[in-house]
Amino acid sequence: MSSFAGLPRADQPAGADAVVLGASALREASSLLRPWHPTLGFDVLAGAVDGGDASVEPWVEAGALPVAVGGESLRALAARHGPLALLMLDAHPEADRLAEWLRDDLVDPDRSLVAGVRGPLPEPEELDAVRDRGFELLTGDELRALGPGEYSQRVLTRTAGAPCLLSIDLDVVDPAFAPAVRTPEVAGLLPHEAITLLRSLAGTAFAGFELNGLDPARDGPAQTTCVLAANLVWEMLALRVLSAP
Repeated sequence: MSSFAGLPRADQPAGADAVVLGASALREASSLLRPWHPTLGFDVLAGAVDGGDASVEPWVEAGALPVAVGGESLRALAARHGPLALLMLDAHPEADRLAEWLRDDLVDPDRSLVAGVRGPLPEPEELDAVRDRGFELLTGDELRALGPGEYSQRVLTRTAGAPCLLSIDLDVVDPAFAPAVRTPEVAGLLPHEAITLLRSLAGTAFAGFELNGLDPARDGPAQTTCVLAANLVWEMLALRVLSAP
């Protein structure tokens, strides 16, 4: 049975430092990934396993850092760590979801940052609704103007060492490079921009990672979106090695 990037398959969390969950569509696309990160200089996959489509809760309870593909780990992580700092890269402000998570005491808005928002909105107040709840919000243009250096400094200042969930919706990437998403928006990040932004977050205190928005049925024969998604998961596994204690 295939696994993400050749990781060992595991049904139980014992002994795992990190686990990739729900990566069904990415297993084939990850077949060319290798353990060694030539830029960062370490084994990305050491201590990680592929947990298949298992529930995230037992893994979080056992202390494994989850990388959840196409699923939500926020509630399980908040049950363990308390309200989380949320770092969200998304083409849409997700005002309703943020309001729900805030109501359920899952996120700390004063420690959270939403970035990459672009495209038409149903009403002009939607961005203000996010900011009025205490979240910092950067549009796609503002994020590009900041660049990875200033973005990472903004994140480190904002999160202040709090446990963080990095949640990426693939629609933050331009649909020319990620066509197989549920809600495409033009003028998004280029793949190298997305990867550079992820790498800039070294030293953030990550408790978990999510990658959402993939619709594999829309991908082409070359699996462009799935290959990009697999590489973003690989970069997340690298970030957990560089996570602040």
